[in-house]
Amino acid sequence: MGKKYLLSILGALLFSGSVYAQTKIAYVDSEKILAEYEDAKIARASLDNSIRQWKHELDSMRLALQTTEDEFKAQQPMLSGDALRARQLEIEKMRKKYDDFAQNIWGDKGKVAAKNKELFDPVLDKINKTIEELAADKDIGLVLDLAQGSIMYAEEGMDMTQDVLTELNREYASVASSVKRKAAVLSVYPLVPKAQFNNLNTTVRGAVLDAVKSFVSEYNLEVISEADIALILQNHNSNLSSKLDSATVVAAGQNLNADFAFTGSVTWESGRIAYTLDLYNTKSGEKLWTLSEDIDEKEEKDLAGRAKGLAAQMIRSRMAPATK
Repeated sequence: MGKKYLLSILGALLFSGSVYAQTKIAYVDSEKILAEYEDAKIARASLDNSIRQWKHELDSMRLALQTTEDEFKAQQPMLSGDALRARQLEIEKMRKKYDDFAQNIWGDKGKVAAKNKELFDPVLDKINKTIEELAADKDIGLVLDLAQGSIMYAEEGMDMTQDVLTELNREYASVASSVKRKAAVLSVYPLVPKAQFNNLNTTVRGAVLDAVKSFVSEYNLEVISEADIALILQNHNSNLSSKLDSATVVAAGQNLNADFAFTGSVTWESGRIAYTLDLYNTKSGEKLWTLSEDIDEKEEKDLAGRAKGLAAQMIRSRMAPATK
């Protein structure tokens, strides 16, 4: 979702009257609004999920086509004329099906464009309406968009961006202030036997869990128990040390009724310990952030503290309740 979609509706909004020197002017940053408006985040995550599914289907079709072509090349010298033509026709049909599917998804009038319109038109309408209402309340006659790059200078107080975001996210702020949000620390996967033998995955997972617990009061969080997590992961043929793909993380998180879920991996090779943490919004299915760190093996004793600090950074940046 790019700024061009918003600009096609927003542009420069002139609300009433001619533009004279006395007309009050303000501006907004449409890129910031789209990045921080909760409904836009949900729409973007939904679009990304659909695109991932379509891409997976296309990849499967491409693999089937490649396999058929390779088999044909290997068998070609042994095929009769009729069999040769039949296989060629089969490959042509598979290739056409692949091309048609790709065009149907990514073409100008394809499913991606249609899904984008379906998800974002209501979001953009709400943004546009909110800007108009706030401008009218403040007796502002013209609103410009910083993202267009046409504003070279503006006096302090002319930026309406935060006011727009506060109004747009008001419903989320009221919910965040009264309802506990649930967080789950799922699995941390040891990439090599040495990491598992030295329990590095357990160390990292425990550190992330400690980080989440440290924000329970401040961010009104509820930490989902390890027993509940282990049971749900078992239903997904996984455990606290399994490698989880995004679909499994989201599904397990939703099974747990979690709002957020952490997962990660850790390795120990060539004298270095490296770990990666992923944070998901499991309600929307969006991967919010991925952070990694690489430390010398001599700092193994500091791994827990480092991982806790990295997780805390992710929590502050992506899990803080919306402000009123």
